[in-house]
Amino acid sequence: MIEIEERVRRGLSAAAATQDVPVGFDDRVAHRVSAVRRRRVVGRGALVAVVLAVVIGGVVAFRQDPSSRTTVTGGPATGVTTAPGRHPMSGAPIPPRFEALSIAMGNRVLVWGGYADHARVDGAVYDAGDGSWKNVPASPLSSGDAIGAWTGREAIVVTGERDSTVAAAYDPVSNSWRKLATPPLHNAASAMNHAVWTGTELVVLGVADEGDNIATVSQVAIYDPATDRWRAGTPPTQSLPDFGDAVWTGSEIAVVGHIGASGSSVGRDIVQVYNPRTDQWREVPWGLDGVRSNMVVAWTGTRLFIGGGSRLGVALRDAALVDLATATWWLAPDAPIAFEGNNRYGELWTGTRVLTLNGENATPLTFDPSTLTWQVGPAAPGAVRRDEVSWAWAGTSRTAVVWSGGLTTNEGSGITSCCTPIQGGETFTPPS
Repeated sequence: MIEIEERVRRGLSAAAATQDVPVGFDDRVAHRVSAVRRRRVVGRGALVAVVLAVVIGGVVAFRQDPSSRTTVTGGPATGVTTAPGRHPMSGAPIPPRFEALSIAMGNRVLVWGGYADHARVDGAVYDAGDGSWKNVPASPLSSGDAIGAWTGREAIVVTGERDSTVAAAYDPVSNSWRKLATPPLHNAASAMNHAVWTGTELVVLGVADEGDNIATVSQVAIYDPATDRWRAGTPPTQSLPDFGDAVWTGSEIAVVGHIGASGSSVGRDIVQVYNPRTDQWREVPWGLDGVRSNMVVAWTGTRLFIGGGSRLGVALRDAALVDLATATWWLAPDAPIAFEGNNRYGELWTGTRVLTLNGENATPLTFDPSTLTWQVGPAAPGAVRRDEVSWAWAGTSRTAVVWSGGLTTNEGSGITSCCTPIQGGETFTPPS
C-alpha cells in the first residue's frame, strides 16, 4: 500500500506542477492522499499530467431559468445571524471520533463506529427533542467504517471489508441489535460506498478495492428486510465515481461524482441513474461548466440539485437544478459564499431547502429551490471545519445534528493529516 500511496502522491504533484494552481492546493492533495490511505481505497493507476476536461458525448438540454436571480437574504457569512440558530450539544457517553456514521431516526440520531486512536465499534443515540444521549448495546458489526440508512423502523448498518462484510439492524424502541444476512459485497468499509433506502429495500452501491492492486470494481447489492435476503445488482458499464453522492428520487437512485483524480481537472463529472426495480442504468449528460469534486448533491422532491464543490483546491459558488427525465439543466443563482459537499455522507434536505454546513469558514448555507434564494449563517465564533464528520437531519425537531468529526493538522512542509477527533458537537436549526 505504501508504494501505491507514493505513486499517487507523485502523480498528483506532477500534475499540479503543470498548472498555475492556487495557494493551498498542495495541502488539499496531501489531505486527500491521507484520507485514501486511511480508508484503504486504492487509485486507478499512475496519473498523467493534468489535461483539459473531457467533453461528454451527447446533447445537454441547458436553460437559464427566466426567474433566476441572485437574491440573498440576511448578511454576509462574517456577521449577521440569519437563521434561528446553532447550539452546542450536551456531552456524549462515547469518545469523540471521525468518520463515524450518523443515521437520523425521526427525532433521534444513531452515531456508530468511526476512528479515534483505533477503529471504534461502539455507538450512542442522541435525542434532538430533549438533548439527551443514551448508550447502545454491543452490536454484531466488525469495523469502524460503516454505511447505513433508516427504514422507518430500524437503522440498517453495513460494515466490513475484503469479503468479510457484516450487516445488522438497530431497533431504537427496544435498544437492541439483530444480525442480518451476509451482504454480497467485496468491501463495504469504504468512503466510496453508499446506502440508499427506497421505501422497501436497502440499495448499497459504490466502488470497492480489488485486493491490493490498483484496479477497482463497481458493486451493487440490494437487501429486502421482509425476507432477510440480499441480491446482487448489475453495476453500470461506466465505473461509479470514487467519491460522490447517491440520492433516492422516489423511483430511481441518482449517483453524482467525479471520475478521475480528485480535486484536479483530470477525468470528468458524471450523473448516473439506477432503477433497482428494472436493474438498469442510464447516464444524464453533464451540464455545469468545468470539472469539480466535493459537490453538494440533494433531491428536492422534483429536481436534482448539484452545486459548489472545488476545482484545483478552490471552492466554487455555482449551482444548477436538473430534470433527470429530460436531462434539462437550469442554472441557479450563484451562492453568496463558496461551498463544498460532504461526499462521504451526503447533504441534507430539510423538506423545503438544501442544507450544507460546508460553506466558507464552516458556515451553514441553505438554498430554497422554490424561490431560488440562498441564506447564509449564522457563523459560529471561532468555528472550525469538522473534517470527516457525518451529520443527520432530525426531521421531527427540524434540526441538523453534527457531532465530533476531525480536525486536520499541518505536519510541516505543506503536508496535512486528518484527523484529531473534535470534542462535542452542535445542532443547527435553519429557517422554517
